[in-house]
Formats: sequence, structure tokens, C-alpha cells
Amino acid sequence: MATSEKRSRWALGLQTKVLMLVLLPLLLVTVVLVCFEAYSNAKDTREALAEQRELLIEGRRAAVRDIVQMATTAIAPIYENAGANDREAKERAAEMLRSMRFEGENYIFVYEYDGTNIVLPHSPEREGQNLRDLQAPDGTYIVRDFIRVGQDGGGFYEYPWEYPGTNESEPKHSYIDRLEKWGWIVGAGVYVTDVDEAMAELEAAAAADLRN
Repeated sequence: MATSEKRSRWALGLQTKVLMLVLLPLLLVTVVLVCFEAYSNAKDTREALAEQRELLIEGRRAAVRDIVQMATTAIAPIYENAGANDREAKERAAEMLRSMRFEGENYIFVYEYDGTNIVLPHSPEREGQNLRDLQAPDGTYIVRDFIRVGQDGGGFYEYPWEYPGTNESEPKHSYIDRLEKWGWIVGAGVYVTDVDEAMAELEAAAAADLRN
């Protein structure tokens, strides 16, 4: 009887071991698959959010480009009918650009190729001054870069600048165009801080969904 019980226990123990040998790999595979799926979902979410952020920023950049092009189009009748040294025409064009606003307090700025400011609505006391040596918080000579971008045919330029109300340095995206006959560069800029704030909220919501 004792021998029979021992055999039964041995057989049961062997079955348990065999069962464990079969089930353990399956369990491990299941755990790995679940972890991989969670990782893949998290990765896909991060990639989707990053892509969404880029799309939003590109939308802001396209908008500021359109604003600058609208500004140069608005003064085109003055520019096209003026000479290179027509002071009166330049003053009329500058006044038109000075009055333009978009997205609240954003504005158009104008510099001559030597760095002299022509239009700077948020700091009118600087108009007429040479700001060639104006630096961003990271030491970049932004007016020099504005001029370089304009003389190269125009385009986007990104730089850090103090964000109104916080005085914190935030990325700013400007679009620069040129009026070659007058030796002017015309530009405008926008912050993307609101995009980053919106994306932070989306990331928090996505992280909460992944945890649930």
C-alpha cells in the first residue's frame, strides 16, 4: 500500500513537472507578448504624438509665411512704382507694415541689409537704430541671420527668444522675405509654446489610457 502511494505521488509529481515544463514556456511567451504589445502601443502612441506635434508646428510656420507674403503683397503697388531711393514710398510702405497685427500682438518687422531697423512695432524706440549686434539668449546674432536668410532668397529661421509674460526663453519661428530694390528684409515670427502645451496634455491623456 505504501509502495502504491509512493508511486502515485511520484507519478503526480512527474505529471506536475511535465505540466510545468509545458506551461512555463507558454506563460513566459504570453508575458513577453503582452509586454511587447504594451511597448508597441506606447511606441506607436509616442510616434503618433511626435508626428502630430510636427504637423502642428508646420501649420504655424506655414501661417507665418502666409502673413509675411500677404504683407509684401499689400505694399507691392507702392514698392513696384517706387525707385530704389524713394524715401516717401518707403515711409508709406513702412507705415502700412507697422499697422499690421496677427494672432493678437504678433507683428511684422523690417530691417535694412546693414541691420538698421525700419519697422519694430513692439519697440518703436528702436526704429532707426542699427540692431546688427542684437543677440538671442543663446548668443546668436539674430538680425545678422535674418539678413543672411533674406539675402539668400528668404525662408524660415528658428531661434530662442523671451516669451511675453514669462521672460522665459522659448523657440520662435520666423519667416523672412526680401525687397531687393530697397535692400529690406521683411519678416514675422510666432512661438510654438501653445503647441507644446497642447501636446503635453495629449501625452498625459495617452499615458493614462495606456495604464488603464
